[in-house]
Amino acid sequence: MSKRKVNKTIIVNYGDEKKGKSTSIRGVYHELQKNHEIKELREVIRGKQPDSDISALFEINGVRFGLESQGEPDSRIFDSLDEFVKNECDIIIVSCRTEGEVIKKIESLGDQGYRIIWTQNYLCDDCGKALNLLNTLYILNIIVMIHYILNGDL
Repeated sequence: MSKRKVNKTIIVNYGDEKKGKSTSIRGVYHELQKNHEIKELREVIRGKQPDSDISALFEINGVRFGLESQGEPDSRIFDSLDEFVKNECDIIIVSCRTEGEVIKKIESLGDQGYRIIWTQNYLCDDCGKALNLLNTLYILNIIVMIHYILNGDL
């Protein structure tokens, strides 16, 4: 199967710690997995707990994806970004904090032909359990964004 042409894009979920970034990145992967046939290009890296971080390198219909939920400077984010670029991922989805070396690394990928879309989870300090619904809505928005990228509309 020939590789499909899409705009090389990095979708970045950035924000402060403990705001659901990793949960949302995991949710995006699970939604893609539910709705598409995923061809894994390497084993998915998961932590020991069900709510731990995830790293994935996969294809959907000839489009390469890299997905990393660890975004702290002392995590595997730098290695993952290098791996995703080396494997010519078309769409990279990562999380990171609001400032620091990870942001600089992501911004440097603009020089390698990637456009960067900065996103954030919906934030609500007084929402209680409704925060889960807000996270689900954010995940679905990212899925819609991916759909538009794949169709060449974004």
